[in-house]
Amino acid sequence: MPRLCPGGFGTDDAVYQKLRVIVIPDINNDGKIGLQEAVSALQTVAETEEPSGLKEAIYALQIVMGIKK
Repeated sequence: MPRLCPGGFGTDDAVYQKLRVIVIPDINNDGKIGLQEAVSALQTVAETEEPSGLKEAIYALQIVMGIKK
């Protein structure tokens, strides 16, 4: 469970000074990040060439593959 710590943000017995939040829209409203969301994120990156969108697409694919939760 995340917790605030003096000088940072703590989780998993570690303290971090920075926090990055990745938001992946649930396009089919099933409450999960799946292949549709990953493909949608990749299509968005391809259309906009926005480098930050690539991080979202990779994260979505990692969730689909079971690497991330």
